[in-house]
Amino acid sequence: MGQVLKLKDGRITTVFSLRDGMELIEEYGGHELRCFLEEEMSGLQEELDGYKEDADSYEKELDQARDRQHSLLCDIREEAETVSDLLDADRLDRRKLRKAVDGTGARRMMNCKRSAGGRKLPADFFEIFSP
Repeated sequence: MGQVLKLKDGRITTVFSLRDGMELIEEYGGHELRCFLEEEMSGLQEELDGYKEDADSYEKELDQARDRQHSLLCDIREEAETVSDLLDADRLDRRKLRKAVDGTGARRMMNCKRSAGGRKLPADFFEIFSP
């Protein structure tokens, strides 16, 4: 669809494409102005292409992170259900409970240098599960 433009000299013209607009610029501003604007637009197009590549890359990373998070949350839910079943049992079997907790990776958390707030977990954090 064309766009009707009123030029500075009072003429009315219809521009259907960027090429038509560039021809008007060359006619009224000269060849050098047209070349300058084409170079600038070319640089902008290259930047835009770079941003599109970055956006695609970030989207892939986000999808991978989302999949990992979903998988981890499913694993945590399953392990939490196992621990919940052990806690709901008539007799508390500390060995089974400890094995279930070790399966969640909670023991490995104790060896982490940083946890929430940047503090190290205390060494006796999981001692309640010891037989």
